[in-house]
Amino acid sequence: MKNKFTLLSTTKLLIAVLFLCTLHNANAQWYGTPPSNFTWYYSDQGTIAPSGCSQSSPVLQYNISPNSYFIAYNFSGVAGTTYTFTLNPTINVCATGTCEIQLFDYAYNQSPGSVIFDQFGPIPQTKVWTCPVSKTYYLSLSDCSNGELFGALGVENVTFTYSSDGATTAPASCAVNVSPSNNATCMSTAQTLNWAAVGCATGYYLYLGTDAAATNIQNGLNVGNVLTYNPGALTNCTKYYWKVVPYNGVGTGTCSAAIWNFTVGTSPTAATSITASPNPVCLGSSCTLTRNAGNAQCGTWQWYSGGCGSGSSIGTGNSIVVTPTVSTTYYVRAEACANSICRSVTVNVNTIPTAASVSGAGTFCGSTTITATGGTGGTMYWQNTTSGGTSTTTPSTSQVVTASGTYYFRPYNSCGWGTEGSVSVTINPYPIVNAIGGGAASVMVGSQTPAFTNSTPGGTWSITNGSGTATINGSGVATGISTGTVTVNYSVTVNGCTTIVTAPLTIIAFMPVELLNFSATCVDATVTINWTTASEKDNDYFTIARSADAQTWNEIGIVNGAGNSSTIHDYEFIDAEVSSQYSMLNTQYYYRLKQTDFDGKHEYFSPVSESCSTGEWQLVFEIFSDDVLHGKLFLPEDADVTLNIIDLQGRIISREKVSALKGFNLLQMNIGSLENGLYFIKVYNEKKNILRKFVR
Repeated sequence: MKNKFTLLSTTKLLIAVLFLCTLHNANAQWYGTPPSNFTWYYSDQGTIAPSGCSQSSPVLQYNISPNSYFIAYNFSGVAGTTYTFTLNPTINVCATGTCEIQLFDYAYNQSPGSVIFDQFGPIPQTKVWTCPVSKTYYLSLSDCSNGELFGALGVENVTFTYSSDGATTAPASCAVNVSPSNNATCMSTAQTLNWAAVGCATGYYLYLGTDAAATNIQNGLNVGNVLTYNPGALTNCTKYYWKVVPYNGVGTGTCSAAIWNFTVGTSPTAATSITASPNPVCLGSSCTLTRNAGNAQCGTWQWYSGGCGSGSSIGTGNSIVVTPTVSTTYYVRAEACANSICRSVTVNVNTIPTAASVSGAGTFCGSTTITATGGTGGTMYWQNTTSGGTSTTTPSTSQVVTASGTYYFRPYNSCGWGTEGSVSVTINPYPIVNAIGGGAASVMVGSQTPAFTNSTPGGTWSITNGSGTATINGSGVATGISTGTVTVNYSVTVNGCTTIVTAPLTIIAFMPVELLNFSATCVDATVTINWTTASEKDNDYFTIARSADAQTWNEIGIVNGAGNSSTIHDYEFIDAEVSSQYSMLNTQYYYRLKQTDFDGKHEYFSPVSESCSTGEWQLVFEIFSDDVLHGKLFLPEDADVTLNIIDLQGRIISREKVSALKGFNLLQMNIGSLENGLYFIKVYNEKKNILRKFVR
């Protein structure tokens, strides 16, 4: 390559080679003596450099004046950085269409240095160079190598670009973390750290730790020019911190990198329930709350009152002890990398029961009922006459008392005894009254009873009418008014307490004779007929008849009546003829009673039977009323016998076993259910039997 300074003297050539100036200013400078036809000899265009970490400078264009020599630049080279220089004049004075790029490590007025390179060739011309040492370098640009200069033919546009493969400054921004997101929770143990690329960066330093500074696992690990990092298996239930710092050949990022965090852990499972023991509690007492099941994983069990999470925090752990003053709902949830749902329980607070109040005071006869109210929150207990009692034997709110005194009720619950309530009562006894005597069981309409009597003094007689009506006087004499039943009352009052004893009275329709009983008894072959009347009206006489078959009757005697009577009369007739006519035949005898009024009207009463047997056993029956059959059984010794009633078809109507004694035994059988007719009664045992007939 020819030296472009050949038109100059040797001294001038050296001066021309030492052309590049230090930073004078951006205005053109002229050095040496240019030819007379050139405007300037050397133009210093000042310092050039890419901006920040940009690898390309802007296109540099200059309008060069005619008859100019060459232009120059200076720049700060960075060791290890590769630079690319491109020169492209638009108007060229060289016939060959060439241009030249020269690089020096010295400038004009400096000590001689080295020519780093001299690149000459066709337009455009590009030179690639790697800087060995960081310092200032100087460029010379021309469009010929034979002394021809820019602008020889007039104004010329010169295009020059300058670029490098490395930054000239440290990264100006920090790495932006991408994932895991900041404050992320419930992350798995397998994580990859990701961040965004940073301009000017040629690599990154990674910081990772469980400490807030993010240094105790990786403290500035150089991961190279990548955007991810896999830390391997992480520890469950652990919070991690991390950051990334970019760097390049100039240095590390000039910003303060943000530290992010994430938590590795499994989501908790909720408790199934809460056990409160005891529940309810008494005011001032404590209750233990225990969560059941669930798993807090890496977190804790957090307890609240007044709302889950939104209420007051009252403790942590599997269980806590609380002392509520009012009934309160408590909550628990697992709080870890996430929060579980809440469980709740209400602890009821009891106080001692409210005071008892007892009603029912006063004076009473025989007994009274007293009643307790109040005692809210507890159970009422009967304390009888004990004040301050603590008996739980009788839970009750009412009691019947039969003696005078002050009685107490008191409420109780598990928290204690409430205030007792009491009431005082006076109980007067009912007077003791003897049973009613005298009188009669029945009285005819218009007739009077004998006086009813009672040995208890001070009483009063009265009648309570039922289906019938009657009156009674102060002497106890009752008068029948209408048929039916009434009740005779005798009442005695002492201290306001009345006792009433009663007796039934039947009012019957008017009858000439009221027969109480009618019987026949055979002794030593002689039959005695007896009957009794309760009252008689216009009764002239009675006629007695006998029959051997209860079909054909023979009158055997007449007994005068009492006329009119309301008192009991007993009558008797002896049938002596039976000893000579019937006794040897062992015959059953039937007797019938006929009553005749003064006016000739008459009525018959039901017959009775008797047998004058010559055997060892003797059986006599008599009918006192239509419903009852009375008999006498004579035995020579004690014996168990059976009594059967048999109808004409041989059917056993009733059966009864009797333990009879030696001698006469009184028998009684109810025949009210039998229809009218002829029946047999059989008395027997394994040794002997007797069969008798009777008519219903």
